[in-house]
Amino acid sequence: MRKNNKGFSLLEMMIVGGMIAGIGMVVMQLSKSTFSNQAEAFNSSDYFGLKAELDSMFSNPFDCTASLTNVTFNGNTIRTVPRNVEIWKGDQFAVRTRKVISGTDVNANKYGKLVIGAVQFSMPDYTLGLNFPAGIGQSFKGEIKIEGSKTKLGKTSPFVAFTKAINVGFNTNPLGVSTITGCNGFGKSAIQIIAPSTGYDGQTGTAACASVGATCAYVQSHNFIRDDVGCPGATHCLRVCTTWYNQSLPGIGNEVVNGKDNIHSCGAHVGMYTTYLAPGVVRCNAFFHAVCNK
Repeated sequence: MRKNNKGFSLLEMMIVGGMIAGIGMVVMQLSKSTFSNQAEAFNSSDYFGLKAELDSMFSNPFDCTASLTNVTFNGNTIRTVPRNVEIWKGDQFAVRTRKVISGTDVNANKYGKLVIGAVQFSMPDYTLGLNFPAGIGQSFKGEIKIEGSKTKLGKTSPFVAFTKAINVGFNTNPLGVSTITGCNGFGKSAIQIIAPSTGYDGQTGTAACASVGATCAYVQSHNFIRDDVGCPGATHCLRVCTTWYNQSLPGIGNEVVNGKDNIHSCGAHVGMYTTYLAPGVVRCNAFFHAVCNK
């Protein structure tokens, strides 16, 4: 076989060229795999970093309150139509100081290589479609949900949404509009609310809290007008429902003799019960939920 001027035959050069091309393909594949693994590692790092930061913020009542204060809702609309919210750092007075995460603000919707698509707050339908009873200082368990996307090798896909359970405090006006006034996440020393219609109805506060590995602090009730067909006036019946008990039912026991106290012992029962009844005039009901120390 004819040699070239370097002393190699054409066949030998073709073999060497093929080997070099094969090695190049292997190197390219390894580089691609390495880049893919690095991209996935960055995404995972960002994901767990974001989750850890939000866990920390929502366990801080100042950050939590700064993020959710003044959010409003009626009855179970907060379940069917979750509220879009933004995550803020708060100072010692829960005043907003820095926006951290938003699903709607393009200046705050990125965390590393993650893009935040939605930050939403929702609550279960504790009131079975009704508005919460008018009153101040009410508190129930809600949930923050974070959704978004990640990019890997130029392809965008959703990341696994994560949630954070929080306890929100709110006031409800006579029109049924509830306004959040504060919140806190559930940590080792936090409280947990066991609400009606969550599988614990009929249990005492002690038993309900024990079933989730907690101890009962107290049972709290929130009254509302159930029927007022014979009431001489809405204001009169509202006053009756917010100031008096006259029933000795499982949710109330014999703790209240005259007047009304919304805080009950842990022997009171979780659920919805009639708390005042004037037949043919007015019926008042109340939601009883247990407040547990985790």
